Amino acid sequence: MGAMGEKEKLFVAVLGGEESGKSSTWEELLEVRKGFKTGSKELMLDDYLFTDIYVFNGSPQERGWTRTDFEAVFIKVKKYNIILCSLQLHEDIDTISAREILEFVKDKGYDIFVQWLNPEYTHGEDTTPDVEKKIIELMGIESVVGITKVDAENVSAKERAEKLRKVILGWINSR
Repeated sequence: MGAMGEKEKLFVAVLGGEESGKSSTWEELLEVRKGFKTGSKELMLDDYLFTDIYVFNGSPQERGWTRTDFEAVFIKVKKYNIILCSLQLHEDIDTISAREILEFVKDKGYDIFVQWLNPEYTHGEDTTPDVEKKIIELMGIESVVGITKVDAENVSAKERAEKLRKVILGWINSR
């Protein structure tokens, strides 16, 4: 059991645009083949330690989820101490934003770690996002324990997954 007031839940997000490597990161981390479904999984952290997690493969933004949609699904999965989720930054008035999701899970008592893939990559959009402003906004969320920027074109999915595995194991061991 952690110290009084310490959070006992972890929300790990892989944040990136379309085709940035979010799903391939989860596939490597979970050691599953392409096309795995969202749901409950067992995550191997080392040779002898496994933990149950819930993973959202496919971001709520890609699915067109509103805040109400996300909250309805989250109610069903909140029993998991570790939740993995793909996120996108694109703003759409009808879908829940990455920031809203992070604020929501913070309010539900989760620590947050974000692995940000190719933050400068805009997938053919005309405007370049203000990356530094976005980082400052995300770091302003109280429960964020870390954000890493990863050039997914030069860092393999296996390397990205290993970094996440170490973060999750370190978080568990600190409890």
